[in-house]
Amino acid sequence: MATTTNTTDTVTASNGQLFDVIKPEDMPRDANGDGSGLWYTSLEHDEMMCAQAIEVMDEAGRWAIYEPVPKPPPEKRPQDQFGNAAALRIVTGQHDKLRVPWALKVSDHEGRSAVYQPLKMDSKVVRAQRPRRNTRT
Repeated sequence: MATTTNTTDTVTASNGQLFDVIKPEDMPRDANGDGSGLWYTSLEHDEMMCAQAIEVMDEAGRWAIYEPVPKPPPEKRPQDQFGNAAALRIVTGQHDKLRVPWALKVSDHEGRSAVYQPLKMDSKVVRAQRPRRNTRT
């Protein structure tokens, strides 16, 4: 996927979608080191109910998108039978000094598993921009 970077710390994908560049201090933090204080939302499921991405959010509202790296073949990817991450076992790993998990091991009840890492474009950790909410009163 071809991308370009502009000066406002965003990355534009070839399809025009904008992504914010995330600094390490803005990544979700795993305070306990075991993932218990994080919330997980599975995103973009394929026909086999495999999550193509997982959103991770901490108690302070810091969030990031993680993707399977490398992407395993469909028959080996964990299947999210309910489409909401409830049936997945997620274990955090590779924490830095800020307690940011740089890897997630995601597995399903049948033992299929994959490692998810923060989404990167142009070697920068990014997250999709969320639509701006109307703040008019």
